[in-house]
Amino acid sequence: MKLRLEDQGDGWFWDRPAIEVDVIGQTWVHSRPYYKISLEPPLTRQESGAPTQSGLHLEVYDAAWLSARWVGHEFGSTHGTSAFLWLARQEDESGPPPLDAPPSAWVTCRQVG
Repeated sequence: MKLRLEDQGDGWFWDRPAIEVDVIGQTWVHSRPYYKISLEPPLTRQESGAPTQSGLHLEVYDAAWLSARWVGHEFGSTHGTSAFLWLARQEDESGPPPLDAPPSAWVTCRQVG
């Protein structure tokens, strides 16, 4: 499945208003589907928390987890569905959805094709 992600104004990471992504996996947690998506090209962000003089380092994200904000709303149509997005670092991409972390962004998802 291919999805179009659009900015909802809550912390967008790309230099364009929307991107198209491929769903590469799915898991269920507490009766709720979480979709693993591929970010191509990968997203590189400068983040704080490094043991450097500036406290900054680069993180590369080539995947993310996505889940509808409301139970029962899925990404199976062309109308927009509001969703949470959690970025996944390259070394963490095979792990489970980060349920204890706040979402990286809120997005609107639409199925493409």
